[in-house]
Amino acid sequence: MLVEKLTTVCGSTIFVKVKMLRDFIQGQKRKKRKNPTAEKVAEVNQRLAEKELAMILNFNFKPGDLHLVLTYKHLPSNEEAHKALERFIKRCRAYMKRLGKEFKAVIATEYKHKRLHHHIVCSAAELEEIMKIWKQGHVKCSVLDMSGDYRRLAAYLIKETSKTFRDPDAFSKRRYNTTRNIQKPVTKSEKVSASMLLSNPKPIKGYYIDQDSVYKGENPFDEKPYVEYVMISEDAEAPRLVTWKRGKKARKENTYSKWLVKNLSKQIEIDISF
Repeated sequence: MLVEKLTTVCGSTIFVKVKMLRDFIQGQKRKKRKNPTAEKVAEVNQRLAEKELAMILNFNFKPGDLHLVLTYKHLPSNEEAHKALERFIKRCRAYMKRLGKEFKAVIATEYKHKRLHHHIVCSAAELEEIMKIWKQGHVKCSVLDMSGDYRRLAAYLIKETSKTFRDPDAFSKRRYNTTRNIQKPVTKSEKVSASMLLSNPKPIKGYYIDQDSVYKGENPFDEKPYVEYVMISEDAEAPRLVTWKRGKKARKENTYSKWLVKNLSKQIEIDISF
């Protein structure tokens, strides 16, 4: 049995996935690939989308950074909203540059069942200045907490944008967008013992495992098992690890988007491009 461990250090959190790569003996025929339901593949993609965004948030943002909600007094067209959002990002970047700071942002837009509004997770800034820059409506603001773990926020944003980004008239064809300076964490791949897949996960020194994050699943095509979990630093302000030194850089996980395109009659495509 060949087993791979994928490890991604993101701020005070470490995302781990242990999965089976091969379970057949050399010389034997490979098992036939399954034909899963589109709903099952969509469910897997939804989980991947939430994890991707959570890793980006945890890697790029810290306690004290902001989650903004920008609203409109008067309902704009998509074109008007795009221009207003671009102006806002440009002016925020200029304001932060004057202070000698960098402005990072992840943007998601909702409009389906509520008035169009933007969710922006961004670098810490003076709320008074933000309100001066955004003149189209109200600014609601919450501060990212001290945990450094923003998986719940990521899940909320993915859930909400899943309702809209696939529509022909969607504000954006992506679940979310980012400023160019948003960095993507590096995932390291290493071959490990099969016991890591079969036994309960154990945390490394200085971290504990969020038991709610432990998830055991199967690849929808070949039914090979995997387990995922998240380790959280016991000291959120000064995590012991910044990078994972073992292994080599891993490829991005397959999201099965091409398969969903071919099966569009069964299920609307779900993609996690950004």
